[in-house]
Amino acid sequence: MKPKLLLCLALVLSGIYTAFALAYFVQLKPAELGLYPNILIRSKLDFNTGYRNFWVVILPQKDFPNANSQGSLELYDQTNRLASCPIDGIILSDVQTKSWDGVNKTEQYMAMTNLFSKPLSGAKLFTFQVATNLLAASTFTLLDRDEPSDTRWFYLKDFSNEK
Repeated sequence: MKPKLLLCLALVLSGIYTAFALAYFVQLKPAELGLYPNILIRSKLDFNTGYRNFWVVILPQKDFPNANSQGSLELYDQTNRLASCPIDGIILSDVQTKSWDGVNKTEQYMAMTNLFSKPLSGAKLFTFQVATNLLAASTFTLLDRDEPSDTRWFYLKDFSNEK
């Protein structure tokens, strides 16, 4: 009886570990960002408000599509979790339309293309602002709703050295 119980337990545990092995989170670091050419991150301090503005772009790729990508911002004050909120990005497009919303989208596309010095048609843009005293322990996570095993995340402090 004991060998059967041990065998069943081993099978259940190996199944659980296999499930965990399929899902992994990759921490993005500035020095290693070149390994992920489809992810672009910039930040800039807004001297008027004291907040840091962040722009995160996911370029379209076959193995990491951006259409179903979602962002999540986790704010911490060193040890306490203060807030968690999902951030839906927008798809940038160089197609011009004649509506008021189309003018805004065209201007945003041009501004982001200039900021990142490359055309971003089809890219997904996430933008958010964070107070500088919350950067140290706060994180931003990118995940694909259809493929949650490919999750990328970073500490905001790691990408907050730009002026």
